[in-house]
Amino acid sequence: RRATVESICECMDKLDASHSALSMVIAGNTTMIHFLLGMDAFCVFYTPHAVHADRPGFLLARNLDIPLKGYVYCYPAKSNYLGGDIISGMIDTELYKKNEISVFFDIGTNGELVIGNKEFLLCGAGAAGPALEGGVVRTGMRAEAGAVDEVKIRDGNIYVHVIGSHKEDSGSHEKNSGNHEENSSGEEPRGICGSGIIDLIAELFLEGWIDIRGKLSPEKSPLIQERDNQLCVEYAPGLYFYQKDIDEFIRTKSAAHTMVEIMLRESGLDLNQADRFYVAGAFGKHVSKESAITIGMYPDMDRDHIINAGNSSLEGAQKLLLNRSLLTDIDQILEEMVYIQFAEVEDFLELMVAAQALPHTDYKRYPTVMEKLKERQKDIKL
Repeated sequence: RRATVESICECMDKLDASHSALSMVIAGNTTMIHFLLGMDAFCVFYTPHAVHADRPGFLLARNLDIPLKGYVYCYPAKSNYLGGDIISGMIDTELYKKNEISVFFDIGTNGELVIGNKEFLLCGAGAAGPALEGGVVRTGMRAEAGAVDEVKIRDGNIYVHVIGSHKEDSGSHEKNSGNHEENSSGEEPRGICGSGIIDLIAELFLEGWIDIRGKLSPEKSPLIQERDNQLCVEYAPGLYFYQKDIDEFIRTKSAAHTMVEIMLRESGLDLNQADRFYVAGAFGKHVSKESAITIGMYPDMDRDHIINAGNSSLEGAQKLLLNRSLLTDIDQILEEMVYIQFAEVEDFLELMVAAQALPHTDYKRYPTVMEKLKERQKDIKL
């Protein structure tokens, strides 16, 4: 609880908001709200998922040790894994007001999903895994200075962009020598973040360096080597992406894909009936749509209909702070939401296994990816 409050106070100090602000809106996941209120968060994952802080509402700031004269409002949660950050995202995107059907997906360590319009709202949440945020991957890191966030493979060379470098500072691995071209003005790569990982796997697949199961093919490139008794690809000097890393990430992407598939099925809809596909969170803001579709994480749909919603929880908090009449909308959203427990879906694991191929076992779902694969392989032969 102290760490949570100190983080908030640190932000307030940077804003110099302590003396002038009267109220605050917080949109956080259920666990973080438990921490903020000093409640035991064990109930969040403990059956039967009866959480204490689902509707904290208005609280005196001084009772939370937050230096404001007025109140703090905490967005309510729908369930243990679908918290106030998602409800705030609904306020931001106004999905619940639209005639058209939209999909809202906030993906990180967990994936939270809402499908609907002004007539209905179906929601659910499940574990996606820490791979999207650089966890598990041996050289993974957060999206900060030194992280590889973009990857391209052309003519056998791997080109990377590093956060903190300009586009023109990107280097490449030479096909035969394995050397790396450096620019003195560029940031040294120290690891790879989520968007870079998705680019890397997409490019490895399109180049034929990995097969549909994600297995590395060492005969395809001298940059694919064996280290620590497993295959890996050297994507930057001294930085390796291992077969185990690829396997972990494919499990993550298959979980994300399966959540969307189940929610669409439960709502009786086909993907082509969805007008908008919102991808929220820091991950959604930075990841390449093309790469995410190529590996089968996003559905193969009109790219203009895939919207990077960014930090929708923060935007929703701001909207509410400036317009308290939205409290009525929050009650409406919670009342209309129907929560689906993915754990209770009988064929969840079966669907997830089918989604572990690149881009999917049923490749007909990804016509643009198959066309792109065909074109890339033709270029490689030429």
